[in-house]
Amino acid sequence: IIKLQVNTAILFKLVSVTKQILRMAVVGIGTAVRFTSLAILYGPLIITFPAWLLMEYQSIMEDKVPRLWWVKWMVWVIETSGPTFTKLGQWASSRSDLFPQYVCTKLSMLQSNNRAHAFIHTRNTIEDNFNEKLEDVLSEFEWKPIGVGAIGQVYKAKLRESDQYVAV
Repeated sequence: IIKLQVNTAILFKLVSVTKQILRMAVVGIGTAVRFTSLAILYGPLIITFPAWLLMEYQSIMEDKVPRLWWVKWMVWVIETSGPTFTKLGQWASSRSDLFPQYVCTKLSMLQSNNRAHAFIHTRNTIEDNFNEKLEDVLSEFEWKPIGVGAIGQVYKAKLRESDQYVAV
């Protein structure tokens, strides 16, 4: 019988390298999925822009407001792309020196007309931060947000301990 001596340092290094490779693979796959989803959203938008511009060229040259189907679609794509793109759209809406006023007007919808995320995300965030159930921390909670932004939303609630109303 041949005895194999295993060097534990080499074994631990092998396990560590394997974990790093798996982590890098997961990050790479996640990046590829995100890139693909953005390509699916923005690809058709980019491809149709020249057609829209050609169709609306006369209106644009006469300083008339063109048909805005493409601009509305662009706003939807930006909103669907996530908070970073929404913030970029909000910035663009304030830059009438760079974009036509009708584009800024449509983009300004991103300033105040954001969609609320599912309440389960809010519940999980509160419970993770307080390490308690939502009902144990707050005695009252208005389920409809009083404010919705690109990155978060605000709810009205009442603390159980102090009976003080707070913004959550």
